[in-house]
Amino acid sequence: MSPTTALGAGLKVDVDALPQPLKEDLRKGKVDLHGPATTLALLKLNAFVGINGSFDKTGNLSSVGITCAGCHSTVDDSFAPGIGHRLDSWANHDLNVGAIVNLSPDLTPVANLLNVSEPTVRTVLNSWGPGKFDAGLFLDGKAFNPHQVNRRSCNRN
Repeated sequence: MSPTTALGAGLKVDVDALPQPLKEDLRKGKVDLHGPATTLALLKLNAFVGINGSFDKTGNLSSVGITCAGCHSTVDDSFAPGIGHRLDSWANHDLNVGAIVNLSPDLTPVANLLNVSEPTVRTVLNSWGPGKFDAGLFLDGKAFNPHQVNRRSCNRN
């Protein structure tokens, strides 16, 4: 995933985690924001708010973790949209969990859990939008329940 894709899905970058030379290069447009290598560099700097990358001894990404800050922190956009000083305990209204999960190349395990097609899972994920996460999809095995009040979790300050 490129930084452009990550920022477009509502992930945030903590400008205070960036070294000064990188900030200067970003201002001058010298950083490739469409390349996954830049995403890896930002992960190594622990610059994504609420996203932790673990790297093996050879420098390869071995796992990615998500913390509470992904949903419950944002940035002030003081550097650029999606890049700024952290605002912890502020809801991330831009985070689009459905879009992020939908970036997965294979959602077969989720489709199998729900006993629905993968396109149905993708439709459900796309229906959430920014600032919402419907835990029902993953926790109670229901893609849609027409007899139930929508219980989406909305992050609103």
